[in-house]
Amino acid sequence: TELNLDSGRVEADASKQTFPGTGFKVTTPVAVAGLRGTSFRLNMAEDGKTLRNEVLEGGVAIGAQGQDVVVGSGQGTLAEAGKPPQAPRPLLPAPEAGGLPDRVAEVPVRFAWRADPNAEAWRAQIARDPEFREVVFDNVYWQPVASWREPGADGRYYLRLRAIDGVGLEGLSRDHAFELDAQPLPPQAREPEDGQRLASGAASLVWDPSEA
Repeated sequence: TELNLDSGRVEADASKQTFPGTGFKVTTPVAVAGLRGTSFRLNMAEDGKTLRNEVLEGGVAIGAQGQDVVVGSGQGTLAEAGKPPQAPRPLLPAPEAGGLPDRVAEVPVRFAWRADPNAEAWRAQIARDPEFREVVFDNVYWQPVASWREPGADGRYYLRLRAIDGVGLEGLSRDHAFELDAQPLPPQAREPEDGQRLASGAASLVWDPSEA
């Protein structure tokens, strides 16, 4: 299997080599990634000048400028245009998230976790399935707090957290299942306005209907 990745992110599992000549190769403007029997992530910057590779299982060979580096499980590397790949470095560990709620009944949905002093930012994703094939929320935060302001229907969801280091490599994932039970949403008040002072003896209270 051969893919071209000009920009954007890809996360995949490549099956083990079954016979000579098989394998999985991703070609980018900066480097070529050769993979066999591995779980990996590739992130090609929009400007086409920086490739980031994170390996979760197995190994990945990153080749650029006539040099190859082999990135093992739990490691990552960076390849910049016109330069050989950097030496592999350990990925940040999965965030500590012991206080995450199992049930959420308020909107916006808010998650907080313990900060890692080696992290520059964190990625938070929410999916409807534990395999994260149906991702409904994906954002990067500079503080260890995520807010999901427009959640979907009630039900079971899965949160995934990753720390991001100083060169932009994303670390190991922390997954957490939770139940969303926030419907019906509270009505939105229209009249009177918040904090408004009324001088007459009568007042009208107006609000928008809530969807059950």
